[in-house]
Amino acid sequence: MKMALGCDYGGEILREEIATYVRDLGHEVVEYFPQGGDCKDYPTMEKK
Repeated sequence: MKMALGCDYGGEILREEIATYVRDLGHEVVEYFPQGGDCKDYPTMEKK
C-alpha cells in the first residue's frame, strides 16, 4: 500500500516516527512537508 504523510514543520518529529513505523510494516510512504525557507508559523490570535 502507498500512504501519504504531511505536516507543517512543527510535526516533523512525529511524521518521521510514523513514516518509519509504516515502512517497517512493508508499505511505501510519500512525505509532504515544508523544506528550506518555506517554514512559516500560523499567526497568533489575541483575545479581546
